[in-house]
Formats: sequence, C-alpha cells, structure tokens
Amino acid sequence: MKTDVLQAAPPAGVRFEPGTETERLVATLAAVYYRLGSDLDQLRRDRYVETATGVELERRARPLGVERPTGEGDDAFRRRALAGRARATSRTTFEDFAETCLEVLDADPDQLRLTVDYDDEPGAVIVEATTTVIEASPFTSDQIVAFLEASLPMSRRVVLRPTDVASWGDGEKGWGTQWGGDIES
Repeated sequence: MKTDVLQAAPPAGVRFEPGTETERLVATLAAVYYRLGSDLDQLRRDRYVETATGVELERRARPLGVERPTGEGDDAFRRRALAGRARATSRTTFEDFAETCLEVLDADPDQLRLTVDYDDEPGAVIVEATTTVIEASPFTSDQIVAFLEASLPMSRRVVLRPTDVASWGDGEKGWGTQWGGDIES
C-alpha cells in the first residue's frame, strides 16, 4: 500500500491502527486512486505514435498506411509508423520530401544528398546515402522508394543510390569506362 496517502491524511484525530476498519478503507481507496492514476498515464501514452505500445501502436499506425509484420517489435514498428506519418502528412513539396527522406531513412541531414540528373535519370529525384544508412532503415529498398515516391510532387520517380559502392564504369560498356575509355579485350 502507498503510505503517502495515509501520511498526508488530514490530522483529524483519526487513528489508522493496523487491522481497523478505517485503515482497510483508506488502504482500499489509496489502491483505487493509484490504479486510476496509472491507467490515466497509460491512456496518455497510448495517444501518440511516439509513446504507444503493442495494440495501441498498431491502432495509431493503421491510418498512416503502416501494418505490423508478424514478430516485429515496438521500436522497429514505431520507426516505420513515424515514416508513414511523414509520408501521409507530406504536402508534396520538395521541402516535405526532404523531411520525409530524413524520417524514412532515419538519417541526419549530412547523411543524405538529394540531386537530379536530367541526362541519365529524367524526371527522377536521386537520393544518395551510404549503405549503412539504407540498411539501418526498417524498410527494404523497394519500400523506401515507394514511401518516398508517395511524397513527391507531380508523380516523379525516386532513385535510391548508395554512395559507398565501388563503380567500375558503364555497365553496358564494361570496366575501365570510368577513366574515359573502353578496355579492349
């Protein structure tokens, strides 16, 4: 039993001797009081994606278009739900797209680079990040692209490029093309 209720009781001359009806009544009221406080705290936590757990987290994520796969823990699911919220609240501006990239990839601004290449990838926004950032995301590469494309204006495409992968030239021309020439075999 919480003793602070008994200690904070008004000094009305009532004695709370062990085993008395008064002591049992006050103990019962104190237990209900603290249980209500605990329940209210849990209800407050369950209102937000950031603090909800279990079934309540799933209820908060469902309107955002995020479903929990079997066996996924709350922390990973929460990251996916927050990314879903970023996508769902995007006003399809490039500023919102940049914020969505940060949320979906759970990255810092200095870990991403957004570019366009009108020659090789017309109509696409290129998102460059290290493989560490991409692999740390709770999404697969295809899911990342789908999330990001949903937050882009004018139905643009997204190309996700890792920045720390070795390049050996043009895939159609073969090795050596990165130095400006073809290697003859």
